[in-house]
Amino acid sequence: EYMTGGRVVVLGPVGMNLAAGMSGGITWIWDPENKLTQDALPSSVQMGKVDPQKAHGAYPTELQDLESLVRAHLEFTGSAVAEGLLKRWPQSLSEFARIFPVDLMKVATELMAAGKPSVFLTIDDYMPQMGSLPKTSTRKPSKSQKSALRSNAATPTSEVDIEDISSIFLKGSRPKKILEEELGQVMRGNRGFMTLDRAELPKRPEEERIEDFLE
Repeated sequence: EYMTGGRVVVLGPVGMNLAAGMSGGITWIWDPENKLTQDALPSSVQMGKVDPQKAHGAYPTELQDLESLVRAHLEFTGSAVAEGLLKRWPQSLSEFARIFPVDLMKVATELMAAGKPSVFLTIDDYMPQMGSLPKTSTRKPSKSQKSALRSNAATPTSEVDIEDISSIFLKGSRPKKILEEELGQVMRGNRGFMTLDRAELPKRPEEERIEDFLE
């Protein structure tokens, strides 16, 4: 629901409110029994079956990106469903339904027709590596992933750590917290929301922060 961007592959059942409020991004649903129909979806999205022989006209790297997502799911989770699909690839592509927001598809198609680059960049540049898993994981990276990790380690990066970003966007003129004795005065003087700057919290090590994302 309310998907605004990104790309998602669902290899299991979906609920009745699928794609409600979806304004961006693309979702692929594994639907081998063809149970999903356009009638069950909002009019703001369009459903279509993936063609193993041809990517969507507005998304040239669709087949490549879908395979990358399924393959990453297998690498990270050992999913039997993903393994079975990849063993039958590319024939199994026809079992996927694609959900595309109508407005987004219109814009993407017009850009392609005008000879401009696709709005969808290849997803391979954003895929996580096995080396990003917590050190407690028992899963091991493949040979290709080990090579990529060595290459990445030898390449300097200019990426900004998310916990350092406050120093870039900090406005400085706003308070970072309100003392309890000041709360009454603030409540009397502000009739709406009061914006605060981010407090200067101690930065936690990456090994600790990665645990925040484990399910």
